Formats: sequence, C-alpha cells, structure tokens
Amino acid sequence: MILIKIDKDSSQPLYLQISEQIQLMIEDGRLKQGDTLPSSRSLSTQLEMNRTTITKAYENLWAMGYTESQSGSYTRIRGRELLCSMTSGESGGSSLDWTGRITPSCSRMIEKMNEVRIPPVDGDLINLSSLSPDSAYWPLEDFKKCITQAAFNGDDYLFSYGDPAGYLPLRKNLAEYLRTHQIRTSADEIIITSGSQSAIDLVFRSLLKEGDVIITENPTYGYLIPLLQYYNCRIESIEITEEGMNLDALEHVLKTVKPALIYTMPNFQNPTGITTSQDHRERLLSICERQKIPLIEDGFVEELKYTGKTILPIKSMDKKGMVIYLGTFSKVLFPGLRTGWIAAPKEYIEKLSTIKNSSELCGNNLTQAAFSNFLSSGLFEKYVRKIHGRYKNKMSIAMGAARKYLHFEHLNYTKPSGGYTFWVSIRNVNYDEQHLIRAIEDAGVSVSPGSKYFVQSSEDLHFRISIAMADAADIEKAIEIIGGVVAGLPRCEEGNNVPG
Repeated sequence: MILIKIDKDSSQPLYLQISEQIQLMIEDGRLKQGDTLPSSRSLSTQLEMNRTTITKAYENLWAMGYTESQSGSYTRIRGRELLCSMTSGESGGSSLDWTGRITPSCSRMIEKMNEVRIPPVDGDLINLSSLSPDSAYWPLEDFKKCITQAAFNGDDYLFSYGDPAGYLPLRKNLAEYLRTHQIRTSADEIIITSGSQSAIDLVFRSLLKEGDVIITENPTYGYLIPLLQYYNCRIESIEITEEGMNLDALEHVLKTVKPALIYTMPNFQNPTGITTSQDHRERLLSICERQKIPLIEDGFVEELKYTGKTILPIKSMDKKGMVIYLGTFSKVLFPGLRTGWIAAPKEYIEKLSTIKNSSELCGNNLTQAAFSNFLSSGLFEKYVRKIHGRYKNKMSIAMGAARKYLHFEHLNYTKPSGGYTFWVSIRNVNYDEQHLIRAIEDAGVSVSPGSKYFVQSSEDLHFRISIAMADAADIEKAIEIIGGVVAGLPRCEEGNNVPG
C-alpha cells in the first residue's frame, strides 16, 4: 500500500495531487524500478474517489516517463535517467549560463532597452509619460463589427498563411488613404508590419551592416537606439533646433561621413514635438538625393495636426525613390493590435517581403482584414475627426498651463502644432535627472526622462511630457506640480552640490 494524502479543499486537481506524490516517492527512492503501483480500482477504493481520477493520475505519470504498463498488467515503475527532482509547479535554476550565451549584440541591446523602456505608471500618478493613445477614445464597438465582418464574410484565406507583404485589400486601402497626404503609391509599394517598431527593424535588417553610420536627430526616438546597438552601428546625432534637424550641421558631417541611412520624424517629433517647415523638408530631401542616402521618414501620428497649415510628408515630394515612409495605427488606435506599414519603391518592398517572410512567414490576416474594413467603411476617418478635437483640447490645456507655471529664465519648452508630446529643457541647475524625475513622481506626476532619447548624455536636464493618456481635467494640475518642483531646483550660481 502507498500512502497518499488528498486535500479536497485545494485548488489543485485531485489527479495532480496523486501524480505528484507518487512522482516524489519515485524520486526519493521509496518506489524503485520494477515496483508495481496499486490497481486503479484498489487505489480508488483506498482514497474513496472515482476510478477515473486514478486512471488520469497514472496516465500523467506515464506521459512523464515515470511508469510503464501493458494491457492487462499492473503499472510498474520505469527506470529513468537520473534527472533533477522537481515537482510540477516548482521553478528551479538552470545549469546553463544563459546570460553568458546571449550574443554580444543582443546584450548591448538588452542593456539599452532596460534604460529606455518606460515602466508601468503607478495608478496614483498623473500619467504624462505614456505615449499610448487614450483607451477612453478607442472605437471598440465599431472595430468589433469590422472584426466580425472579416471573420464571417471573409474567405478561408484569412485563416491560412497569407502574403508576407500583407493582406492585399488593406494595402490597397492604405494606398488610397495615403493619397490624402499626397503620397502617390500603390499596393505593390506597401508592406504591412507589426507596428512601426517592427518596420524600423525590418528596414535596418535589410540596409545596415556592422559599423555603418546612421544619422538621426538629437534627441531622437528612444527605441531606435537599442536596435542600433544590436546592429552594432554608429549613430551620428545632429542637434535638433526649433526648425528641426540642423541641416547646416548635417551637411558639415556629410563632408566626412557617408551614412547608410538618415532617420527623421518631421511631424510632431518624438520626443520634442517639433514639426519641420516645407523649406526644411525640401532641403533635406535634396541633400539625400545629391548624396544618394536613403531617408527614413517616420510618419508618427501624421493625422493629429492642431494648429497652422498642414505640411505634406517628405514622401509626397519623393520623385526619385529616396524615401522609406513608415506609418502605424498603433499611436492613434489600438497599440496592442500592432499594425503598421512601410511605403517605398516596389523593388525594395519585394526584397523586404522576402526578408520578412524568413522570420514572420506572414502577418495576422484577420486583424489586417478588420483594419481594411475599418478604413474602407470610413470609420477611421470618422474616428480621427472625433479624437482630433479631444487631443487638441488636451494640448491647448497643456500649453496654457506651461505658460502659467513653466516660465523660468533657465527653462525652455517646445510648442508643438500637433501630436502628443512637448519637450522641457532646464539649464544651469545643480541637479541630476534621476533626482528630478523622482521629485516629480513624489509630487504625484509621471514624466519621461530625457536621457532615454540621447545617444550621448546632455549637459542640461530634459524630460518629455505627453498628453496622450492623461485626463484633460488633470493636465493643468500636473504641470502646476512640475512647475513647483522646478522652482525648487538649486541653481549653479548658488554653489549647491548635486543632492545625493
């Protein structure tokens, strides 16, 4: 007889309780190779439970290799290779040094990702750090209808392997949509990706090799930096001014450096919120044409222009196939559905499609079909009109509060014409970023540290404010709190030391 204790009040299934206790008896030697287990009938009688439960426990032991049995005979303990004892539900260490096995390029990326990743915001803080669109605005019911329509009115194709370039009707609808931004393209010149981050990675995989130089604005999109760490490329950062990337500085750099790519975000740049002028865009494209340098244009929240005239994307002027245009639904719709795109010359898209196919096979056809329906039905245009006014109101509140509470001689902030973010810079203070961000959080507000967006550290203090997730009613209060924290920072001329 084997002694098994059953806890009928436990959430663990009875058959697992039996299986694990017998497993432990085998591993500690109480049951040895060749020993027989009681019949399922006798053990069920002993434990006063259904015989089916015992049978299921024995099947579980057999599946794990602890027992062997033949039809009409008893279940016997099987000889096994000596393995580390570990009952189900426990976790143990590994005998392999997994950290040491990670490649150097991935180790560099992991280190930088840990620096730039924005942690979850404490629910008690006013969230001015997140760039996720406000979930209160999501058109859930409309999109559910589009998913239902795709699932029940589509064909079997949606549930099979699809075109690695993406669902063709969505690419056609995107080509039509991009014409509203005067980007003349076709379905053959578009590839669907899992958001813009995936699009950037795909472009880097295809065009960068170790040691290449890529030119970005300074500061730049934070998640760009870890990817370039992975590809072991050198970032040449060009200072961003109120007009955008300093093109005089760019031309000076290009006298001695031949970059593989230039990356820019001309509309509502993340993190600064700056939008470049028509003249700036024309000059940048002209530089790329003369120097034959591919230009990555990140069309970040292109739709959210609040004030001033709409300036067309650089891609709309691209007659020589120099521009790789990135777009995404993730920053205006649902970030979790991860749907973005690349618009570029057909011959390049064909190559990208094969490269993408090597790792992803294809995208999510059902999700892409739902987005296609959302576009073609006019629901996306309706949604953008709806959220435009709401985000415009949020940004107006933020700018009004900044004028009231961030008017210090040593502080500057950008004044975006659209998007979610603006950038605060503080000069001549004896304070470090870590203490500043902690002080703002201790006062009840979350902002994004500026160091996440620089390749090299900056002498000044910076942080990014985002109006994306915050309730409109909380924005002025939050910026007033930030102003109070900044007012208390020790100035350099006061001779104070950095607090430690």
